[in-house]
Amino acid sequence: PSCRTKPGRAREAWALDATAGPEGADGGGGGGGRGGSLGSLAGSGGGGGSHRPPSLGSAATVQARGYWHSASLQKFFNNKDHKKFCPACGKPSTLLLEVCSACNAALGDADIRPTGRDPVVEAIVGGAAARGGFEELHRCFETMVLRHRYPSGRIHLLAVPKSTCYDIRQLRRKHVPLLRVLRSRGMDCLRAELGLPSSAPDPAAVVGFSYPSDFNQLHMHLVVPPFSSLALFAHHVFYQYAEVERELEKRGIVRPHAIAIGIEGEEDRGGPRLLDAPRRSLADAAAGGAVSVPAPAVVELSARVEAKK
Repeated sequence: PSCRTKPGRAREAWALDATAGPEGADGGGGGGGRGGSLGSLAGSGGGGGSHRPPSLGSAATVQARGYWHSASLQKFFNNKDHKKFCPACGKPSTLLLEVCSACNAALGDADIRPTGRDPVVEAIVGGAAARGGFEELHRCFETMVLRHRYPSGRIHLLAVPKSTCYDIRQLRRKHVPLLRVLRSRGMDCLRAELGLPSSAPDPAAVVGFSYPSDFNQLHMHLVVPPFSSLALFAHHVFYQYAEVERELEKRGIVRPHAIAIGIEGEEDRGGPRLLDAPRRSLADAAAGGAVSVPAPAVVELSARVEAKK
């Protein structure tokens, strides 16, 4: 079940029913509606919500409960106003993650803090003095490309639109050309980082989006293996570029992934089928403790790089 907050704010899912399809997993974004300017959003940082989530019954909702409602802190948090800040490297992470996608450190309820000034938004509106460690590689009227301060691979870039857009749930079919520009600018910067000529083909990299995202501005990940962590690519929070483009062209929206492994309908959208116990343990280990396995393409690309060594 989900609940609607005050007018102008996007709905937030309090719990995930074990039999829900992909549409039942909507809500990890917490505050997807984004009013006002980027400048005002850069300084956002509210407190835990005052709404009381409904009772949780199924195994899947028990697993999901820890991501939105903290029993130890006795508060409800949404992903827009709060993040889990890694105690080791300081990286902000979505509330769904239990492992830092940069250094693999464990994340818990004690690491939840107000978002404060979002570094990606600050990089757009604040200039060089406010990038928070994100090095600018490209800037034009529509887009910019940053080197990630907390990389998950050998090279990790973020291609960011300068227009107001919170996450992939706000994307529509009309945004497909913008996404193609983002990918093109990101690949150009990747070639420069790798020392390749501009006429060279696109380098091998994982390209996609996080939802819920670690920052309060839409950003496209371009990550070159070898990867330092696979937590970023866990299926329930990572959406490959080809999937996002296909969903927008076909449906006009991006449907969120289901959180629990084996939820009915997940395999129809390229997700993992129900895993038996040995495979589930192996998948959990590969994902660094995340709920779902990384996208097969990510694992395959990582394996190819390791084989070349």
